[in-house]
Amino acid sequence: MIRVAEKLYTQLQTRLGEETRDDGVYLLHQVQQCFEICNNAVLMLCEKIKEKRFRSKKQEILFFRSVKPRFVSLQQYYVLLYNHIMFIPDEEEEKVKYLERSLQKLERHMAEQHWFYLYFQSGSSHLDHKYFLRPEPSDLNTPGEILISDITAHQELAEYIRREIKSVQPS
Repeated sequence: MIRVAEKLYTQLQTRLGEETRDDGVYLLHQVQQCFEICNNAVLMLCEKIKEKRFRSKKQEILFFRSVKPRFVSLQQYYVLLYNHIMFIPDEEEEKVKYLERSLQKLERHMAEQHWFYLYFQSGSSHLDHKYFLRPEPSDLNTPGEILISDITAHQELAEYIRREIKSVQPS
């Protein structure tokens, strides 16, 4: 299962690379395309979860801790990025204020999830059975996978906004 997912992720990265610009700045239609690519990959991954069984609880934990969040966080990132781009003001001074407020909001959101982020980043595993095993075999998500995806997507958007702030603020 993990090997199949890794192959699918490599294909996803290739397709996303074809859609993005070299300067890292996105146009709205590019973000829409990237979201569609990610959404299709997540749907394909969910089909694989339905079709195949995990050989062990350890493999299931590994999958929902390390593999699936990479797909879902990209999907969520493009939703967040789309919403961000939609509301950026045209006027330079307002744009800087908007970017700074957006970054503060993201940092508050990430601070709320900090407890889980610390658990995840520390390499601890004593709560993995609680966060990364599905309650029912037919479930497609786990609580931990959702948290990791959310944290990662918000971190990526924060990095994007930091680059935007650097590009609009005078040196």
